[in-house]
Amino acid sequence: MRRRASILIACAFASGAIATEASSQRTGSRIGKTAGVGDGRDALRLIADCVVGKRPNLTAQWLDVSPGSTQEGKLLDANNALFSDCMTSDRLVLDGMELKFKRSMLRRPIAASAIRLRLRGKPTPPLPKVTAPWYESHALMVSAGSGVDSNALALQAFGHCVALARWDSSVALLKSQIDSREETAALAQIIPALGPCLPAKETIKVRRDMIRDILAEPAYHLLTAANGQGSTNAHS
Repeated sequence: MRRRASILIACAFASGAIATEASSQRTGSRIGKTAGVGDGRDALRLIADCVVGKRPNLTAQWLDVSPGSTQEGKLLDANNALFSDCMTSDRLVLDGMELKFKRSMLRRPIAASAIRLRLRGKPTPPLPKVTAPWYESHALMVSAGSGVDSNALALQAFGHCVALARWDSSVALLKSQIDSREETAALAQIIPALGPCLPAKETIKVRRDMIRDILAEPAYHLLTAANGQGSTNAHS
């Protein structure tokens, strides 16, 4: 499904629906220092790991609704306290600074955390036979006023294509540690598939460190469908 002629991925701190002030004693953050604006992606990953660890059912519910939809908004509103709680974790040292970001920016890091947990310690699963994008199986229609983020779905369509084209490498990337040799090797196999997965005359601006998050949710849904855990929620 072709949507926007150009996609720009942004994952940095921005004004948004969650804001909290926290100060805690450093006990060992994976960021390795007090979180600042330049550490946005690392901070989001820590928060995502917390959400997935505390509420796996919420994770499944969130990824089962369309990005930007009314249903997604209601789900996030109902669980706002959890996000705030995960932002005050002693693994994320804010040192009294205010941290603001859009809740929707957690969706891709949460998908990455969820699929990493699912794949941990397991051999690479075979390429799923279910190859249709998850949202198309729900007969999702993007229409004016629906609230559904067509840009996010276009990005998922792109990631879905890449995941199918480089399945083993995509799984290896999602299982790998950031900045590891395994990550570098997986990216070397994946990057050649990026161009062919773009519809004609479309462009996308992607940094290497974004590819993991782009592939995470499409791969999560492919595995979910392959395991017979397909969703039944309506999308609105």
